[in-house]
Amino acid sequence: MELYVYFNGNFVKASEAAVSIYDHGFLYGDGLFETMRVYDGIPFKFDEHMDRFYAGAQYLRLDVPLVRSVIKKAIAVLLDKNNLYDAVARVMMTRGEGGIGVDISLCPQPTVLITVSPFSPLPEEVYTEGVKVGIVSKIKPPAQSIDSSVKSNNYLTNILARAEARERGLYEGVMLSIEGYVAECATSNIFMIAGDEIVTPALQTGALNGITRGIVMEIAHAHDIPVEEKFIVPEELYDASECFITSSVAEIVPVVSCDGAPIGGGSVGLVTMNFMNEYRRVVSDYVRLQTHGE
Repeated sequence: MELYVYFNGNFVKASEAAVSIYDHGFLYGDGLFETMRVYDGIPFKFDEHMDRFYAGAQYLRLDVPLVRSVIKKAIAVLLDKNNLYDAVARVMMTRGEGGIGVDISLCPQPTVLITVSPFSPLPEEVYTEGVKVGIVSKIKPPAQSIDSSVKSNNYLTNILARAEARERGLYEGVMLSIEGYVAECATSNIFMIAGDEIVTPALQTGALNGITRGIVMEIAHAHDIPVEEKFIVPEELYDASECFITSSVAEIVPVVSCDGAPIGGGSVGLVTMNFMNEYRRVVSDYVRLQTHGE
């Protein structure tokens, strides 16, 4: 069955949504996006995703032509039209059609695309047995180059980092900052357990301030677990007692080795399992509150 999408104000079949060859998103990757999980028809942490979307648009000097309530309604309509309840929703905007040239004044009207697609869960063994990661050669662009809070459509560094990881038989590639500190993975944030505290890379490394990253930190604070954002060298990652990566779609994924070195004895750690369970509780509470207002 062909899915419906929201494209520049209309609900159309995906095959009918045509972007101009002169759209600056196509020509230059000029735009941004947000991806969120939908649980039982509820977009998880919608407001947090939209806060980042609107802030990113302002940073890119883009005017979002839709208020957030319209975006939320569009996602709801798409879920209904496509008969989806557990899904992945994506809100994307480009600078729009404007011809050749990087002057933003060439594009009078942005292009807006909202999609929902069926959620395809990862194999259960990813969560029960953990995954392998490794440091890749691609460097995370510094925050001074492009603000790390912006989920830009220009995703080449991440694409190449993931491709290199997969060529090495790894689940994810860990990118370093230009100074050599651990920054983030190709499509996820990274955490490690060091002593009695949770550690994650400082945003100054260029790491994205992920929505799931923030939830993990909130869970830690709620349970009086110290959390530190710091500059992490690769050796500290190798020596961690536990490690996990986070993203909106995959949630919390345990890491059991980095560059072939086992982490935590090469098995999923107890702290990581507790965070996985707590995260799912947060999701359940959020969906219940949004559904019933309890």
